[in-house]
Amino acid sequence: MWRTTSLVLAATCVMGLGRDVQAEQANWSIRIMREKWTGFSGKVSQDGELIELPSLLWEIKDAEDPEGTDVLPAPILPFSGKRDAYQREPYPLTIRDPVVVRVRGKSIDFERAPRKSQLRPSDWDGNYLSYDLQGDVPRVRLTAKPGPNSNWRVVEAEEKLKKSAGEYQYRVERHVRFRLEAVGRPGWFLETDAEQRLVLVREKAKERRLEVEIETHYDDLNDGK
Repeated sequence: MWRTTSLVLAATCVMGLGRDVQAEQANWSIRIMREKWTGFSGKVSQDGELIELPSLLWEIKDAEDPEGTDVLPAPILPFSGKRDAYQREPYPLTIRDPVVVRVRGKSIDFERAPRKSQLRPSDWDGNYLSYDLQGDVPRVRLTAKPGPNSNWRVVEAEEKLKKSAGEYQYRVERHVRFRLEAVGRPGWFLETDAEQRLVLVREKAKERRLEVEIETHYDDLNDGK
């Protein structure tokens, strides 16, 4: 069963897709048009077996409040008036640690007419990205519950933001790049090895950043009235 991603902001704070979104103004409808996470697919251990994770959608939460607002990518308020929201250069992000990383779904299906978004579930929803606390080549695993080996630190994070033309109806494109460092193994980072397994590698071996791309449609149902 799919979960709808449609969200009409008729109050100060509402919940959509596991995200608390606050609006500067009521009656904003927010729908995710496209979402892609890069660097999280590969082979992982789960319940003693090696499984292959396809491309999935994830959520990154404060480890002390895993049911609260996403910390990366953080929610964006609707832009009031003709405020410009175009960032020509990436800008740095500072994320408080520790965080947990959890599977949210398989994909977003967006229909343009009528505008409607649905979250397609996966077989791994709700599982946490965890890692070995010992070993020369620490492997990554999925766990049903978080533990000390599920805590991560977001480092070297940066975001590019682009808002399309429009005052009461527009879209925002976001591109976030970052690395995940294992809090339980400082200096070790999430990576994919030559056999397409998700593993931890030492700082000197880290090569690429993880990426999140999200395109969101905003519609003021009252057209500013």
